[in-house]
Amino acid sequence: VTLHVGPGTYFPIRGDSTNNHHIAPEWGEITNEAAQTINKVRARGGRIVAVVSTALRLLETATTKNGSVSAFSGNTDLFIKPGFKFQKKWVLKIFPLGLILTPRGCIPLTDLLP
Repeated sequence: VTLHVGPGTYFPIRGDSTNNHHIAPEWGEITNEAAQTINKVRARGGRIVAVVSTALRLLETATTKNGSVSAFSGNTDLFIKPGFKFQKKWVLKIFPLGLILTPRGCIPLTDLLP
């Protein structure tokens, strides 16, 4: 699962309402293998955890009306805001800025840099 996040994700929302705010399209991909794995896990009753909202945007973009995730390659400009109707129940985990989840647990990103 890949989403190339662009600057549009970080543009501030102007005004008192999100109704007129748009996110610039960003390219993403969910391979056929990843989509099949996600659907198998969900069929067994397992959970898919989207780490940060950008991953959730891509998962929602690739979710079909029947609730399965299909392979996807293209742009998404999905904007998740208050009142958004999700097609599937997802778990969203947002880590504090500068931290990353690894097999050792949540560590500072700087620990991974040379």
